[in-house]
Amino acid sequence: MMQINLKTCTAVLVSLLLLTSLTGMAGGSGKLQRNMDMEQAFNEGRPPADFVWYSTGRNRSPDAIVGLQPPWRQTARFWQEIDLESRDLNQLIRKVMRHNQIEPRAFDIVTSDGEVIGVYWSTLFWTRVEIRGENEVQVFRPREPIRQ
Repeated sequence: MMQINLKTCTAVLVSLLLLTSLTGMAGGSGKLQRNMDMEQAFNEGRPPADFVWYSTGRNRSPDAIVGLQPPWRQTARFWQEIDLESRDLNQLIRKVMRHNQIEPRAFDIVTSDGEVIGVYWSTLFWTRVEIRGENEVQVFRPREPIRQ
C-alpha cells in the first residue's frame, strides 16, 4: 500500500497554487461585448482613427476586422495587419463577408479587468479572446456555429 508523506502532499499543493496564480497573472480570457454606438459609427463610415487594424479571411471580403488601441497587438494566427496607406478601411468594413444574411455587428474587445482595448466587426460572433503577455491579445479566427 502506498503511503503519502504529509510534507510531499503539502509541497505539491503549494506548487499547484503558485502555478495557478502565476498562470492567471500571465494572461486570461477576454470577451466580446456588443457596442451599438460603435456599430452605428461603423455603418456611418466612422471607425476609430487611432487603432491598429487587422483582418482575417478573404483579402477583398474578410470574415472579420479587429481594431486595437495601441500599444495592444493582435498575435493570433490567420490575421493580417491592414496597411491603411494602400487599403481603404471603410471599403473593407462594407465588404465584410455576410453569413446567413446577417448584418455585421460591432463588439468591444474587453479584458478580464473590464478594460476596453479594441473593437471587433463581423457577422460571425463565435470567437475566443485571450490576453497574452504584455499588450498582446489573441482574437481567434471566427467560426460559424454548429447547426444541428
